[in-house]
Amino acid sequence: MTQQQSGLGAGNLGDALRDSRPGDPLRQSLSSMWRNYVTQAAKKVNGSSVGMSGQGPSYSFQPSTVLIQNNTGSNLVSLSIVGFDGGTPCPPSSSISANAANFLMQSPVLTMSSASVTAGNPFGILVAPLAINTVGMAIVSGVSACMINMGTNATPVRVDSGTASSQFLIPNSSGRAEVLWCDTPVSGTAYAVVRLGDPAPTGVFPVTLETTGGGNPGSATSQATIIYNVMNAMTGAMLATAVSPIAPPNVWQRPSVGYMIAATAGLAYYNSTGALVLTWINEVADQEACTNTATTVLTPPVTSNADGSLTYGTTTV
Repeated sequence: MTQQQSGLGAGNLGDALRDSRPGDPLRQSLSSMWRNYVTQAAKKVNGSSVGMSGQGPSYSFQPSTVLIQNNTGSNLVSLSIVGFDGGTPCPPSSSISANAANFLMQSPVLTMSSASVTAGNPFGILVAPLAINTVGMAIVSGVSACMINMGTNATPVRVDSGTASSQFLIPNSSGRAEVLWCDTPVSGTAYAVVRLGDPAPTGVFPVTLETTGGGNPGSATSQATIIYNVMNAMTGAMLATAVSPIAPPNVWQRPSVGYMIAATAGLAYYNSTGALVLTWINEVADQEACTNTATTVLTPPVTSNADGSLTYGTTTV
C-alpha cells in the first residue's frame, strides 16, 4: 500500500481523509470501521479537525490504543508487534499549565524506528497494515488478536515481545500478555487471543495448587511424584500446568520415601530468566496413629548367678 493509497501520509491529507463509503476503491485492506477510526485520529494529528470552541481542551488520549508512525523503512503487516522509541513533542509554551493544555489538545503520535522490538520493553499490536511513514493504531491494553512463535513448546500461559521479529510474541512465563486462547500451531507459529496488561507479579506471591491426576502420592519404599497446576491466588489466573515442585528451577524438597498429602497452596516467584519458581508448598507427609500391641520387655535382674551373669525376668505390657 502506498502513502497515496493509505491516505495517512503527511503530504496527502485532503480528500483521502474523509470517512469511507461503501464501494470506495483502494480501501479494501481496512474495514470501514477501522479506517474511519484511524483517519479521524490522523486528522487531529495534522490539524484538520478542531474541537468545539468554548469547551476547553479536548482530551485526545484513548484508554487502550495509541497512534504510531511507521519509521522503520518497511511496510508492517496487520498484528505486527510494535515498540515505541519516540513521539510527537509537546507544543512550546511559556507556562507549564498552558503546555499541559496544549499537550492534551493534540493526539500524541508515538514512533517506531526499528523493525524489531527489544525484549521486555513496552509494546503494542497493530490493528491493520501500516505503510512506511504513515500513522496507524496499535492496541496497548485490553484484548487483542496476535501471533505467537511457540516453536516446539506447549501452549504458553503468558507471552511477551521478543528480539527476533516484530511479527510475533514469544512465550515468557512473566510476560505482560496473558494467553486467553491459542490455535493449533503451524510450523511453530499460531494465531492467539491475548489480554495485554501488567507483567506477572514480582517478588514472592501466594499461589493455589491443584493436582492434575498425574504422579502418585508415594509409599513406604518410594518417593511421591505428585504434579500440580499453579494459579495466582489473588487473580485465579493459571500460571503453569503439570509442575513438579521438586524439578528445577523449583526448590521444594520431598522425603525420599513416604506417603504425601497433596498441597493446596504455596509461595512462588519469577527468577531472572522469567521462570516460575515454587519455593514452598503445604504438602506434608501422612502419618498414622500408633496401635496398642502386646510387647515383652526385660525387667531388672532378679538373680545374680555364680559366674557373674544375671538372670532377667520378663513382663508383657
